[in-house]
Amino acid sequence: MLDQRVEDDLLIIEQVFEFVDDEKEALTQKLRQLENRLTEVINRLALQRQRWQSRWIKIVQEGLESAASSMNALEQLGLIVGHIEVKRIGDILTH
Repeated sequence: MLDQRVEDDLLIIEQVFEFVDDEKEALTQKLRQLENRLTEVINRLALQRQRWQSRWIKIVQEGLESAASSMNALEQLGLIVGHIEVKRIGDILTH
């Protein structure tokens, strides 16, 4: 009788271990799936960050080019105005 109870208890313990192993495997698979999803999200965010950085770099470059063009135009205008002023002074002195 005692041997039967011991065998029954051992069978229950074995079933508990099998259940725990099955649950452990299921949880491990879920964790792997979550890890894969998280990796995908991180990669998408990194790609999005690179795209935004590229866009901002392009915007800044265009702004700098525009500013350089404006400065060049202002310099040219200054040279023209300066030439006109020199010519006027020359005209005033010669008349």
